[in-house]
Amino acid sequence: MKETSFITHFAALMIVTVLCGLIYVTTQQSHRTGANDPQLQIALDLKNAIEANRSIVKWMPGDTVEISKSLSVFKTFYNKNGEPVQSTGFLDGQLPKIPKTVLDFTETHQENVVTWQPRRGVRLAMVIECVRSPSIGFVAVAVH
Repeated sequence: MKETSFITHFAALMIVTVLCGLIYVTTQQSHRTGANDPQLQIALDLKNAIEANRSIVKWMPGDTVEISKSLSVFKTFYNKNGEPVQSTGFLDGQLPKIPKTVLDFTETHQENVVTWQPRRGVRLAMVIECVRSPSIGFVAVAVH
């Protein structure tokens, strides 16, 4: 009788543990997925404005941020070769340069949602959109 009681309690403990783990993972993934929504919306709005030849001045204010020290959303335009052209964010005083392989994937799939760590201590949630424009090839929107 004691052996049955132990097995029953152990089984109940395992079921509760698995259920708690599933709840945690579901909540964490839901929260993390929603964290990309602002970047997705801004990147798509910029892409649509560029492809429709509308003004993008309102999206690219004159002030900039140091992305290693700010939690602000920043936007960067890249040419077809993947070179940064214009940005509202700088990393150590330079335009953020994304690895070519990331842009190659973006060009193939039209959109790329990544976590990028350009250097230790700087981790960015970034959305990159491929743009059909003579001067801009990619739009990247990210937050630290």
